[in-house]
Amino acid sequence: MYSIPVTGQRPMDIFVTGLPEGLSYDMKKNIISGILKDTINKTYTVNFKAVNSLGSAERKFDIVVGDEIALTPPMGWSSWICYKKNVTQDGVLKQAKALKSVGLDRYGYSYVNIDDGWQGNLRGGKYNAIMPDSEKFPDIVELSENIHDMGLKFGIYSTPWISSYAGYIGGSSNNEDGKWDKSMLINFKKKEIEGRASRHGKFKMDANDARQWLIGK
Repeated sequence: MYSIPVTGQRPMDIFVTGLPEGLSYDMKKNIISGILKDTINKTYTVNFKAVNSLGSAERKFDIVVGDEIALTPPMGWSSWICYKKNVTQDGVLKQAKALKSVGLDRYGYSYVNIDDGWQGNLRGGKYNAIMPDSEKFPDIVELSENIHDMGLKFGIYSTPWISSYAGYIGGSSNNEDGKWDKSMLINFKKKEIEGRASRHGKFKMDANDARQWLIGK
């Protein structure tokens, strides 16, 4: 999903031509979305044209498929500085709406990321993944859908360690079923001496988490 960043006086019509097969453009929301049918390493050049009462402007835009990362610098909002461990669904949605209302998305700000503190103490769901704190995030799927409807991308923090910096369940465990409780909190000062690898559990659960977040249930 890509929300086209264009500044200028509104109302404005933005036209897109030359999209490769598998991608589509929602002119009402100015969002390109979909999955490329052909995933070989290749660069597709498309054309953007913006038109308002003052005139028009055009620009070529490259969609690059391959091993390159961050060709467009990721810009957005992250919850830690604002909320720290007190992050909530309502708070994140409020900030996403603020990003849109002040027009930062027109300058390329597109990410809304939840940092540490969203996690509950349990694993569950189809893939035995980390479940959100139900009081802070009563419906994280709905939150994701609301953020995507704004043309923004939704990110979520996790760690490969047994527990996170803020003291929540992590992406590995010394229990095969991933069971976790507060007694498993990492002593980071001690582990810094022992080395970062000592923070990892015997069993990796991050693949479980990624699959769960993908299906959103």
